[in-house]
This record gives sequence, structure tokens and C-alpha cells, in this order.
Amino acid sequence: MGVELAATLRFGGKRMLLKDVLELCVGILVELDQQLEEPVDLLLDGRLVARGVSTGSLKSRKWRASWETT
Repeated sequence: MGVELAATLRFGGKRMLLKDVLELCVGILVELDQQLEEPVDLLLDGRLVARGVSTGSLKSRKWRASWETT
């Protein structure tokens, strides 16, 4: 019996006006409210279940994280 869950890694967020969101296009960079050194959030079906700390480069395919449950 398998259970499907949507997994999301959240690296930060940004509050924007709808008009600004509609003006976004390919290549636009949006500055998030978290620094690179801060933990990333692991969400399962929209619920925060853990915070992770990167042990590698996000540019690398060998990115790993250690997690603490919340």
C-alpha cells in the first residue's frame, strides 16, 4: 500500500503585489527573505516537517542536507 505525499523544499519567500507578480518573466531574479546560510524547510503536503542545513552546493547534483524534525 503506497501513500503519495507532495514534498517541497522551501528556500525562502517574498511578499509581492499581484501587479508585480504579473510582470515577472523568464530571467527575472526575485530576492528571497532568507540568506543562503539559513536552513531550508521540508514540507510534506504543505506542512512543515523538518528544517535542513545544506552540506554541499545547490549548484551540484550531490546536494545533501541534515534534517531536524519540527
